[in-house]
Amino acid sequence: MGGPDEAPVSHGVCAACKKALIPQFLDTLPGAAVLIDPLSRVLSANKIARGEVGRELSALEGSPLEEVIDCAEAVKAVTDTLLSGTPVADDPATARFGRGVVPLALSTRPVKDGVLLLWAPRQT
Repeated sequence: MGGPDEAPVSHGVCAACKKALIPQFLDTLPGAAVLIDPLSRVLSANKIARGEVGRELSALEGSPLEEVIDCAEAVKAVTDTLLSGTPVADDPATARFGRGVVPLALSTRPVKDGVLLLWAPRQT
């Protein structure tokens, strides 16, 4: 069953459980990972991504991607994947975080109702 304000769940996972499970799943990934909705807003992020951007999950949820990561390539990759359904693999990018400008390798994966954005440091 779902929460008190939700319809009963006949299969799958209720919204409250999903909200708790998604960050736990993302934390199993080896690099930074952010789950983005179809309007390019953050649904969830793993500990690595939260550390890179210097914000807690509660401060990230619902934020537009371009306000979370200062990286035009990331925004473009997510937008392209949302529109086409085509993933991006290890595209070179540069992001500005609190520690300065960081070269990244970006990847995206289309997921149900959104995009998973992944990044890792890129050797230059």
